[in-house]
Amino acid sequence: MNQSDQPVKTSGWTVFFAILLTLSLIVTLLCLTLQKTLFDQKFVDKVLVSQNLYEKVPTLVQERLESTISSQGAASQLLQFLSPQQTQQFFSYLLPADYLQQQTNQMMASFYDFLNLKSSGLELTLDLTPVKQKLTAEGVTQLIQQLESMNPTCTADQMQNLLVALIDPSQIDLSFLSACTPPEPILSAVNPVLQTAVQSAATLLPDSYTLFSLGDVSSVQSEQVRQVYAVYRLVRTLVDYLPWLSVILAGILLLLNTRRLAVFLHSLGISGLIAALFDSFLLGAAFLFIRPLLPQLVPDALKSVLGDSVNLLLTSVAQQFFLIGAVVMAIALAVSICLLVLRRVVR
Repeated sequence: MNQSDQPVKTSGWTVFFAILLTLSLIVTLLCLTLQKTLFDQKFVDKVLVSQNLYEKVPTLVQERLESTISSQGAASQLLQFLSPQQTQQFFSYLLPADYLQQQTNQMMASFYDFLNLKSSGLELTLDLTPVKQKLTAEGVTQLIQQLESMNPTCTADQMQNLLVALIDPSQIDLSFLSACTPPEPILSAVNPVLQTAVQSAATLLPDSYTLFSLGDVSSVQSEQVRQVYAVYRLVRTLVDYLPWLSVILAGILLLLNTRRLAVFLHSLGISGLIAALFDSFLLGAAFLFIRPLLPQLVPDALKSVLGDSVNLLLTSVAQQFFLIGAVVMAIALAVSICLLVLRRVVR
């Protein structure tokens, strides 16, 4: 009696673990899609490059810094006398391309630390120390020389006005900065006034400037942000560990059917087929109904930094995610069908 019951019990356990494997594979296939997309730094880099965000971020950083520097009293008085070309040269000197790229790389590193749960807070901060170090007396002199080299030589009337103004340098009309280039002796006499104007702005600049900050996400005031982050942590944990559960369940099925390989292949094939079809339907529904809601999940502070680039970035990420998801499901379907076909060959 016990010997006749054994195959029935074995089949019952096979069905039980096959059901568990199906449920596990449903989540595992989605986890594999996430691992190949949103949680893959290479994928994120590829999307950022495709949207030219690496080129846009330095420009956004520059615009924010220019606005910060220009708002300082003495600097704003100086900048209002510069021509557009000189203003561009002014900020190109203070914010060279290598500095902006370095700051961009540091911000992206902070973003990836947050994405990989190495940090519970996200803060995109710019180090202004190199900028302040350039605003020394020597640096300002070099900057003024660069600005003045863009002007024609001063006329006699302009020279006369400058000579009169030198009697009281503090009252000098800085409009000459965009009008003409005085001889070196006069420019040297004016330099202290210009240095004071620029260096006073430097003292008002902070050592760092925060473009975007969430702080510790667990303590932020926004309930929506906390909920999104909690879901993200849960999903990230599932992505890391659930695939191993599927491997363990498949191993148990194999142990239960070591002498009936056809049953094992059938169970594995059916589980994979159901999981792939279910996830395909799920991805299709998400593409139609959830994708349009993604912009609402972006914090307003981040929107203010990236502007319209946020929507373009989300659209690109969503398209790539669903495309790769479709590929993963297609591969899962193909493998499942192959297992079912192989099951007919194996006894």
